[in-house]
Amino acid sequence: MKLSINKISCLILMSITTFLSNGQCVNVLNNPGAEDGLLYWNFSFGSGVDWSLKNSPHDSLCFISSFDWSTKSQIIDLKSKDYSESFLDSEPDIYVKELFKGFYNASDNYYLKVELRDSLGNVLAFFEDGSQAFPLIADTSWQTSEFTFSSYGPGVRFIYFESGGKDTEYWSGFYGTMMDEAEVTICIPVVDGLNESELMKSFKVYPNPATNIMYVEQNENSPIIIEVIDLKGRVISKQLGNKATTSIKIEGLNKGTYILKVTKNNISEYKKFSKE
Repeated sequence: MKLSINKISCLILMSITTFLSNGQCVNVLNNPGAEDGLLYWNFSFGSGVDWSLKNSPHDSLCFISSFDWSTKSQIIDLKSKDYSESFLDSEPDIYVKELFKGFYNASDNYYLKVELRDSLGNVLAFFEDGSQAFPLIADTSWQTSEFTFSSYGPGVRFIYFESGGKDTEYWSGFYGTMMDEAEVTICIPVVDGLNESELMKSFKVYPNPATNIMYVEQNENSPIIIEVIDLKGRVISKQLGNKATTSIKIEGLNKGTYILKVTKNNISEYKKFSKE
């Protein structure tokens, strides 16, 4: 396994269950678990490298490879998913995952490769779990390949996701590695009253929930930037504040959950609020 980011920093992250509960997260892959059949992926095609579908215990279907290296990939344009450049440049945590399993054989092959790319296609960070030269072993139990990108620098605009499998017994047909529940999840970090940072503790945000106007009250008259962001990372409004109390008009928002981003001295924190 090759990691372009310090693996230790990844291991000390909280468990993925806790991580998801503390943020708003969206899987940006299309057709991650074969729910739409053989669509949206760039599938290898030809004798021994093409793909089929099988029943899955997780959902209705999963992908299954053939007797040579069957590969599938997607390039995700994050701006087309309505993520703003400012949000992407804040280096949100990006969690990647796929389940894999051998069909009949206990030693089928699998690999996963994910790249974070800038607007020109340059690779900012990558994760490789196995490869065609040195594959992972897919036995008869479902396994998980997963990783969390963090602190990879500004500039990410695309995510390249590729995985592949093969039947090492070389049977004609589709008896290779099964793959399911692929995931590329981008999370907007939020804080609650139990784990607020020192920056957020110096602010008071009220009322929450709110209907027409919210207020951000700070301990001192320092310049701050206040942004309202939806759960897909789109900046709905942005304003400056340099008073003890700054009002934010939200009457034009649809009802739902939003993120308030407060930036002071180039340090940003996020807090979740509800519009009623």
